Amino acid sequence: MEPQIEELKDKDPVILVTAIGYIVGRVNASKSASPASIYLDEVCINCVASGRLDRFSEGLAVQTDQVIGYKN
Repeated sequence: MEPQIEELKDKDPVILVTAIGYIVGRVNASKSASPASIYLDEVCINCVASGRLDRFSEGLAVQTDQVIGYKN
């Protein structure tokens, strides 16, 4: 059985599916502020709606209720 998104381990690579597109990154458990969010380092977002690929070198916090699906 797949672990819950809140149970992902530090430094796990993950792909998140959201309404705006795909988010790829590496979990940073030390920066995750609450169980309702997940903080990712080395983030790339494929925004399907606008056809853009964005990179966030500083990382990104994602609310877990915005995640439709994921794979690690």
